[in-house]
Amino acid sequence: KPLEEFLKTIILMIAEKEEEARTYGGKKKKKSDDGKLLYKLRHMRDVLQRWKIGGLNRKLQIKPQKWNETVGEDGNVVIKCTEVELILKWGGNLTRLGEKQAINLGQRIRHELYPDAPGGGILRLHSTFRHDLKIKTSDEGRVMKTAAAGAKGLLELEGEIPPILVSLVHKEKDSIHMLDPSGNKEVKRELEICKKKINENLQRDVDFDKTSVEEHEQIVGPVELTSIHTALREVKNPRKALFAIRAVVGELLEQLDEMLGLLTSCDESNPEGTDREGGESGALSAVHIKLYKGETLLELTERWRLLYRKFYDEDTDTFDLSRVPDVHDNVRFDMLHNPHLGLTETLVKLYNMAKTMADCVVPQEYGTTVIEKRSIGQKMCRLLLDKIKYDLIIARTDDQVDMRYMINMEYSADLPINTMGRRVRTRLYFTSESHLHTLLNVLRFTYNDPRSSSSILSKRGRDLVDRTPELC
Repeated sequence: KPLEEFLKTIILMIAEKEEEARTYGGKKKKKSDDGKLLYKLRHMRDVLQRWKIGGLNRKLQIKPQKWNETVGEDGNVVIKCTEVELILKWGGNLTRLGEKQAINLGQRIRHELYPDAPGGGILRLHSTFRHDLKIKTSDEGRVMKTAAAGAKGLLELEGEIPPILVSLVHKEKDSIHMLDPSGNKEVKRELEICKKKINENLQRDVDFDKTSVEEHEQIVGPVELTSIHTALREVKNPRKALFAIRAVVGELLEQLDEMLGLLTSCDESNPEGTDREGGESGALSAVHIKLYKGETLLELTERWRLLYRKFYDEDTDTFDLSRVPDVHDNVRFDMLHNPHLGLTETLVKLYNMAKTMADCVVPQEYGTTVIEKRSIGQKMCRLLLDKIKYDLIIARTDDQVDMRYMINMEYSADLPINTMGRRVRTRLYFTSESHLHTLLNVLRFTYNDPRSSSSILSKRGRDLVDRTPELC
């Protein structure tokens, strides 16, 4: 497998670097770049060796960064890549809770979007090969598993997720470009501009109650984006809120370090880890604390320590606002999957603060003004919007008979089916959160003026989106 070969290469490079350091340690001045490279190599080795290589939990990407143009002997221009960026992704597994939510979503789609007929409805059509179903996803393992879990609920299937994924979920080249436009340089530039604006606007030391509506619009966009302004009102002072979040993360780290100290000393007063009265002290006395997905307490602590370091730069006295969603995601994960650590009070306090701040930050990552939201949305979702438009046109105008989804009428007398010619065409697309944000922006803002009443969405639909913090 490619990842196994990559791991062998990494181990060989580490051995070479370590041997070089031993051989020339006293004679050759060590470069700081060599130390950074060795650290990255060891990190990649640890990630690849942590679990058995297989499945969808790790991915290796190579992205070209620099190019060189030369003229060949035949006079033609030859373009060669001179520098690449190597990206190793891991984690991002679909949790049991996420799988259950996807199954419930599939069940809701079956009951609410299709006639729930006494004879079986969509399930009967599917079992008699009259259901033209295609499920397409981006190239993310978590998204693919979510699609498979959704199909399980939609079609009331039994068994594990992997066989359903292989048989029903399509990951074609065209679908990947349509559902994951990560290589779009034009979009990347606009997203970087938005990120810069967010970092400038949401680090202001200003109080919501003492500023005008115009100043609020400078910070979080038009007042018509109701939920963002509601979140800013709850934040009150963005800069003070950021310092408060950092303080609580520091408090959480102190508690985790204290737990690690107890574990490393093996807690001689209670070696068996039996539960004592008081609850939390009993949990701390366990020598082996089991965390979700095999994560160790040390890894959990380092995860939070890394976030703490990257969240605020003391030298420049600035926050990295792109870390706010990371804080929100991490605290939500630990609240849901590691509640037995006895840190609930601190985690709840941190969650409430990070959630409100994330409601200000996340929607603006895809445009701080209506014009930016439309521009980014059009570039990111054009292929998907074209495909949805094509699907709708075909659904309304296609009167041709596709024999793959029709019953052989020669056997109609033997089949207890009322409507022989009935068939259903279903297209489901599973993609990332960023795609959903940009898609909704395009549907909401058909004109550059946010006050315009013209929209593909109904007034009820627009009001629903405007009031939803995660979407606005």
